Parts: sequence; C-alpha cells; structure tokens
Amino acid sequence: MAVSLQSIYEEYEPYGFIIIAAYAEDTSRSEPDTADLAAWADYYDMTFPVVADGRFRATGAYDVDRRHPSAYLIGPGAEVIARDEGIDTDAIEAVLPTPYP
Repeated sequence: MAVSLQSIYEEYEPYGFIIIAAYAEDTSRSEPDTADLAAWADYYDMTFPVVADGRFRATGAYDVDRRHPSAYLIGPGAEVIARDEGIDTDAIEAVLPTPYP
C-alpha cells in the first residue's frame, strides 16, 4: 500500500474508520511499555491508537505466515476483508459504517 496509514486514517476517520497499530516487541524483543508505544507513534507520525501486542496474540490471530509488519482491513464481526496490498480505497469505503461521499 503506497499511501501512508496516517493519510488513510485522516481521510476516513470522520466516516467511522479506525486504525489500531499493534506493536509486539521493542528493540530488546520485550513487550513494549507505554513509553515505547508513544515513541513509536511519534517516530512514524501516527495519531491513531498504538497498542502493545505481547506474544503476538492479536497479530497472530490474523497473520497466518507471521510476516511483520502487516496490515489488515477487518470488517464487522472481525472478518478479514483484505490484507496488505489488497487494502485499497474501494475495500475501505465498502465497509465504512457511515457512507463516504
């Protein structure tokens, strides 16, 4: 996906879209603490939520081949709608809770 997650978030957040970044481990391979999460978000200029994912529990639920980083478009009922390069504006707009203009 060539467009940054931040720009996607800014475009679609007013229509009910949310991005949550899951950060599994810090540079010492430990679960990140609040300071690690804040530093990661600041480094990548993210204004959407960044959460700790110790032991890869959340990402492991969707990442079959354990490739990181990965992106998923998850729709209602926690169904994976698209993954990585398959995420495009058409896929996002199809699952928005509020219609996109």
